[in-house]
Amino acid sequence: MRLGSSRRRHRAARPLSLVLALFLMGALYAALSPATQVAADTGMSAQVAEGKALFQVTCSSCHGLNGEGTTQGPSLVGVGAAVALVGAITGTLVPQAIGGGENAAIAGIVAVLTVLTLLYFQFTGRQNADGVVVLPGWQRLLAGGGRLVLTIAFAALFAGLLTTSLGLLVERVRFYLSWALDLTGGSLP
Repeated sequence: MRLGSSRRRHRAARPLSLVLALFLMGALYAALSPATQVAADTGMSAQVAEGKALFQVTCSSCHGLNGEGTTQGPSLVGVGAAVALVGAITGTLVPQAIGGGENAAIAGIVAVLTVLTLLYFQFTGRQNADGVVVLPGWQRLLAGGGRLVLTIAFAALFAGLLTTSLGLLVERVRFYLSWALDLTGGSLP
């Protein structure tokens, strides 16, 4: 008679043993492997410092020290976002919409919804007397459409996650019920 053969092992014993062995091998590897160091400075800090110094010398007299604008020059707040918006529209959305084919209508709708979403994140505008950046009316209207697109997209994502979670819960309950039925011989107490 072999040692331990008289006892019946649980059916999850082998997979759990495998998981434990893999975990221990990973921990052993992490403890014995040499630590690698990653350089935190990618060289961009020098370029940023040079750009800031150049802005201070050549641009700040008209645009202000922080690009907020003065009477001699407009605000530069949001210019980077505007460049990104134009790049997204001309570089990716327009070629997709113009490409034609059977999906041209869908590509056009996607382009419009994407532009509305990008306009929601557009931060350009004029500062009022209180220093608050105010968007023009047309931009507020289109940004509201972008907010609606984002709301619908996140609602669909949340609904999908909720449906998946409920499906997993139902399967887990079904598994435990069948497991309990197997243990009790087919009937629950």
